[in-house]
Amino acid sequence: MTSNNITYTRKHGLGMTVQITPDRVTFLAGFNYTGTSSMEVGVKALAEKIRSLQKRHANSCFFTMVAVDDDRHPVALPVLRPGNERAKRRYAQPLLRKDLRLELSSRLKLIKAMR
Repeated sequence: MTSNNITYTRKHGLGMTVQITPDRVTFLAGFNYTGTSSMEVGVKALAEKIRSLQKRHANSCFFTMVAVDDDRHPVALPVLRPGNERAKRRYAQPLLRKDLRLELSSRLKLIKAMR
């Protein structure tokens, strides 16, 4: 299917293919946190109905990336200094998510060790 819209295709374990073609999708992104060489970027997808111009929040996600030089070695990032309360909250949340990921990973290792 050819379209000017974004088409998302995913194969499922049952062999089914799903195609979603939204009217219009806008991505908003911003830096939430910077560490020594890593950063978290928050991405929010807004879907818009073309005829009514009605927008809705479709999805959100977080990307954690590492800044590297030409030799693919980590490089230091400038410190992100949150200016208002919202930015301070967004700066603190990645650290909580990291703690949760580490905790989950630790618990999953315990479960695997019990087998």
